[in-house]
Amino acid sequence: MRPPLTLRVRGVRGSIPTPGPHTVRVGGNTSCVELAAADGRRLILDAGTGLRHVGRAPEPLSASGADGADGAVPPLLVTHAHADHLHGFPFFAPLHADGAALTVHAAPWVLDAVAAAATALLSPPLFPIAIGAAPERVRFAPLGEPGAPMELGGFVVRTIELSHPGGAAGFRIDDPLSGRSVAYLPDNELAAVEGVCGGRRTLLEAVADVDLLVHDATYLPAELPERRGWGHSSYAEAVRLAADAGARRLLLFHHAPERTDDQVERIGRIAAALGLAARGAPAVTVACERDEYVLAG
Repeated sequence: MRPPLTLRVRGVRGSIPTPGPHTVRVGGNTSCVELAAADGRRLILDAGTGLRHVGRAPEPLSASGADGADGAVPPLLVTHAHADHLHGFPFFAPLHADGAALTVHAAPWVLDAVAAAATALLSPPLFPIAIGAAPERVRFAPLGEPGAPMELGGFVVRTIELSHPGGAAGFRIDDPLSGRSVAYLPDNELAAVEGVCGGRRTLLEAVADVDLLVHDATYLPAELPERRGWGHSSYAEAVRLAADAGARRLLLFHHAPERTDDQVERIGRIAAALGLAARGAPAVTVACERDEYVLAG
């Protein structure tokens, strides 16, 4: 049997953390997931407030980085420079350990913005300790151009250009050992992608036949007309993309901060029914913090 591949969800919200009694089931931390192979290889995707839970997890984080440096934590891939994907940085415990080293990877078209924003967050006056000014602790490295494979932490990573204000990247990650694949597209306006000549075809090719597609589902379909250009999609659009791409499973992600647990769970039920009715019938699930999605069988 092929070894399993596990996606651990650490943060699911968009825009701003939403702690409180109405978000305890789905979760209130912002975007962060962790990909773990059976042999210990790991990647961290995005650095929202969920990153704090990665640093506090019981599993040891020490691993060889992309350059094999001792003491490096698993590679961290950041989609873009908006605060909800970065503001977990100062509270990521491994950065405060002696000898720790973290490499932050981003697509070439957002790398400078990610580096500037992360460095600012890790430096006074926003944070009392000047970690951002210590290149031995944190360094920034470019990923490849869209579609170009790059070996990273034992995985094959391809960037996917997304439609989002200021620019953003998604990632397709293939695990050579298990043969399994995950695509992570947390901030993506599918209507805008379709408005670009060849845009939808390019996106479908990028995520074709993945075992798990994690996609932006911030809005209800009825909310889209008032939010054109805001850089997000509805759950219905995400289901259609998953079905057309042949994805085996869809994880709805980046929940709107005003959405309660009950509302998100209702979206999940509606989306699951849409998935069952779609060609290819992808299994549809709402991403919930602390859940683990094991790709096996």
